[in-house]
Amino acid sequence: MTISTYLLNGFVLVIPILLFNILFASKLPREFSPDHFDEGVPPALLTSENILRGLVMFLPLLMPLRFESAGQKAGLLLYLVGTLIYFLSWILLMRFPQLVSNWFAFAAPAYTPLLWLIGIGLIGNRLFFSIPYQPWVYFSGSLLFIMVHVWHTTLVYKQVTPHA
Repeated sequence: MTISTYLLNGFVLVIPILLFNILFASKLPREFSPDHFDEGVPPALLTSENILRGLVMFLPLLMPLRFESAGQKAGLLLYLVGTLIYFLSWILLMRFPQLVSNWFAFAAPAYTPLLWLIGIGLIGNRLFFSIPYQPWVYFSGSLLFIMVHVWHTTLVYKQVTPHA
């Protein structure tokens, strides 16, 4: 394998997500600012969330980026649709900040990544290296991350919307 083979890995799919987050995080309503978003959240929950985030964001570095099988092609479609829905969840909150009073809208940036994460898992159905790996590892990590991320977001929602 050449170096370019290793450069074309699943992390290429994570880059647009990270760039979007970096470019637009400051445009989200005040409730999503770092000053508010982690306040009052148990440290164990934050630590778990960050460990799981690291797993689902960086495991794709070990996955070849290929679209050979029907599952990988379906994964690409799910990734693209999921990414658009994720971006839309942010855009709606930026455009209509009053939506923070609605849990479904407030938490959308926390639960919609499941779509593009499943897409990445379908695309990256193996690793570059001959070590035991099954895609359920990535799917399980992704699901756990989303569950913890939504829990964190729900705790913040309850703090910023007392009527919830």
